[in-house]
Amino acid sequence: MVKKFDLRSCSNKILKKIKKENEEELEIHYVPRCSNFNQFEEPETKKVKEISRKLVLKKRGNKIKTTPFIKEEEEDEDKVFNGGKELFIYLSILNDDDILAWYKLDPNGTFEGNQTQILSPISSISYNVIPNYYRTIGYDSKLYIMGGYKTRKDLDIGSKTFVCDTSSTNTWEESISMNSCKIGPQLAVVDGKIFAIGTLRLMNFKFKQPFAEVFDPSLNKWTALPSLPSDIHIYCVANSVFVRDQDEIIIFPSDYSSPKPHYAYRFNVKSHSWARFSDPFKIPADCTTSSVAVGNVIFRLQKENRLYACDMSHPKPIGRRVYGLEKEIKSFMSNTGHLFYIGNGKLCLIWSFKSKEHRDMKVIACLKFWVGMCNEKRRLEAVIDRCDHYLVNGRSILRDCVAM
Repeated sequence: MVKKFDLRSCSNKILKKIKKENEEELEIHYVPRCSNFNQFEEPETKKVKEISRKLVLKKRGNKIKTTPFIKEEEEDEDKVFNGGKELFIYLSILNDDDILAWYKLDPNGTFEGNQTQILSPISSISYNVIPNYYRTIGYDSKLYIMGGYKTRKDLDIGSKTFVCDTSSTNTWEESISMNSCKIGPQLAVVDGKIFAIGTLRLMNFKFKQPFAEVFDPSLNKWTALPSLPSDIHIYCVANSVFVRDQDEIIIFPSDYSSPKPHYAYRFNVKSHSWARFSDPFKIPADCTTSSVAVGNVIFRLQKENRLYACDMSHPKPIGRRVYGLEKEIKSFMSNTGHLFYIGNGKLCLIWSFKSKEHRDMKVIACLKFWVGMCNEKRRLEAVIDRCDHYLVNGRSILRDCVAM
C-alpha cells in the first residue's frame, strides 16, 4: 500500500506519528517535483510556491522506498522531450566476423515478467571500413559515424564521416568529410546542426585546425568554428555534454597531469565563445565517461561505475554522488556504460556483459531509474524502476550507443 503526503502539511509531529504507526524504522525520502531536479538542498530551504514536493512512502519489507514525481516538459511545445517523438536507443556490437552490427531498442518499452528479448540487427558495416575511436550521433532518423584513427600514416581517415538512414535503406554510405582529423570527437546536436569538438590525444599526434566545427545536414556542409583563445589549452577531450538551458556544450578534458586547479570548458553555441571554469567533478573524465544533462543538471557516470550529479546553474557547481545503483550494476563493465535521459524524469543506463547461458551472445542491460533527495541521509538516491535485458549476437564489448 502506498501512502502519499503533501509536504506542506507534513510537520515533524506528523512524521513521528507515521513512524510510530508503522512500528519500524522508516527510510523517508523527499523527491523534488521540477523539470531539472532543482537542486539538492533540503526541502525546508526551498520555497513551497516555487517547487511543490511530495512525500511518498511505500512499504517493502522493513524499508520504505520512494516513487519520485518530476514534472514533465509539457507546457511549451518547444520544450517537449525529444520533440514529442518516440525515443529509441541505437547500439553497435562487433561480432566474430568483424562486422559492426547495429541494434535498436525502446527504453520505455515493457514486456511481461522477466523475459529476455532477442534483438535483430537493423544495419551493419564492415569494421575494416570504420576506424577505431570513432563517435556516433543520431539526428532526424539518421546515424552518423564521425572521426577515428587507424595508423599514424593514415590520419585522413579521422576526418571521414559515414551516414545511415534508419527510416529507409538502413545502409551505410560515406558522407562529406570534416575539415580536420578528429580522434573520438565530442558530438552534440543543437538546433538541427551537429557540433564536432576536439579529439583524443595519441602519441605523436598533433592537432589540426579547426579544433571545432559544425555540420549543417540541410546544406551538407562543414563550417569551421572559432579557434580556442590563447589562454585555453585543451590537450585531450574525453567527455562532453550539451546543457540546453544554458546553450552550452561543456567540455571535460582527461589530462589532469597539470597542477590544480583542474579546468573544464564551456562553448556557447549561440555566440561561439569559449570560457574556462573549475571542473566541478573531482574524478577526471576519460573516454569511458558518459554524461547527460537534464535541465541545468549534469549526470555523469564515472570510474568504478559511480554516478554523480552537478547543478550547473550554481555560481560554483560541485558534483555530488548519487547512491543506490551499486547492487543493480554488479555485472557492469566499466568501459561499456552509456547514460541517457528518456523523459518523464527518468534516466536510463545501458551496458553489456557476457551471457552465461548463450556463450556466443551478449546481454544488453537497460536499467531505468529516477534520482531524488533522501532527506534523512542528506544525499542523492537513485530509485530503481526496472532493468530489462536483451540478447544480441557477438562476444565483443558494446562499441557505441546513442539515443535518437
